[in-house]
Amino acid sequence: MKRHREILSAICVAALFASSCDKKSPDKLMAPIPESVAPALEQVGPPPTEDEAKQFGFKLEQAIRERDGAKAEGMLRTRDLLLRCISDLGLTEEGIQACKQGIEDSVKRASFSLQLLQNAENGGTYKFLRVHTVDGRQRVLFRFIVGNGAIGYLDFIVARLPDGTIGMEDVYIVSSGELYSQTRRRLFIPIAAQANGAPNISKEDKELVESGPKLTAIRRSFRMGQFAEGIAKYGELPQSLRENKTILLSQIHSLSAQGRATEAEYIEALGKFRSLYPKDACIDLLSIDYYFAKKDLDSALKAINRVDESVGGDPQLAAMRANTYLEMKRFDDARQQVNAALKVEPDLERAYWCGISITLHEMKHAETLEWLKKAVQDCKTAIPDLVSVPEYADFVKSPQYHEWKKWYAEKRGK
Repeated sequence: MKRHREILSAICVAALFASSCDKKSPDKLMAPIPESVAPALEQVGPPPTEDEAKQFGFKLEQAIRERDGAKAEGMLRTRDLLLRCISDLGLTEEGIQACKQGIEDSVKRASFSLQLLQNAENGGTYKFLRVHTVDGRQRVLFRFIVGNGAIGYLDFIVARLPDGTIGMEDVYIVSSGELYSQTRRRLFIPIAAQANGAPNISKEDKELVESGPKLTAIRRSFRMGQFAEGIAKYGELPQSLRENKTILLSQIHSLSAQGRATEAEYIEALGKFRSLYPKDACIDLLSIDYYFAKKDLDSALKAINRVDESVGGDPQLAAMRANTYLEMKRFDDARQQVNAALKVEPDLERAYWCGISITLHEMKHAETLEWLKKAVQDCKTAIPDLVSVPEYADFVKSPQYHEWKKWYAEKRGK
């Protein structure tokens, strides 16, 4: 059973993140396939109230901001959720113990909360947006942004835990279009079946079990910056695994996190996912980058609008819409979206940068100066040496640039 334990631990880690207000949002976040989710958490006491769900959101945001892993994991309970993922699979006692040990190993190495904290350490941010209701259950919607600027959403289903506290029962990950437990069970079930001595495991499931160490090696290669090696190892996987939704999404998120270093492979992987899963719930969010790369700005705008509707509105998406209008040279529309974003979230840095870009394109140097000042004052943004940035070439020649230099030096105490 040791081999199955190690494989389970490897796959848990390799694909762990196949990867973010009071207004009620519509129940747009798609419901999961019932038979593929973890068994429901046994409810203890009354369901969480809206105020309790809000407190969960505020506390989790604070725990991530303060890098308090123990507090975050106490709210998310990764181990408990993974154990529920295998609880109804009919495992023998030996199989249960092997899977439990694999889960324990994977949680120590890369629990869900640890993934969130690592993203924050690498420049990512998490913001509690709102509580809303889906199928009569309280959900807590978070927006997350990774270090390279990519955006995602986590929709936590909260429940009253056996100890009386409010915690996560499951979480809908918009960038994978399904619940976290669905993603996990897609990988757990074949491993558990073989660990349980199932005689007729399918070829695809057997390939998944046997490829566990290679999946870990792929993830390790990306983490160590060995991108070419990671891409090559992914190409060595059997076709069934290269097209497995969870594994393909994990590869897409790994490529995305590397920025320009793997941009071509990232766009190719996005195209592959769109071809294999054209109606998947996550397709709109994934397609935004794809459409931008293809210079199809009208389609990018439509995808942004659909994501915005599905999450019940987000100022970040208004800022993203503004950037799209900017690329289309629709400056008035872009300015309107910037103002709309800042009205809801006054310290939204992406909106300030878009506002600055609009004034640069229109060569309105006085407005550029004011936007730069506001970015520093409202967002505590550090501004680079503008002389070295080509987009600021005309602004640097203006009197406003010298005024900016003096103001910024005084602001920094120089």
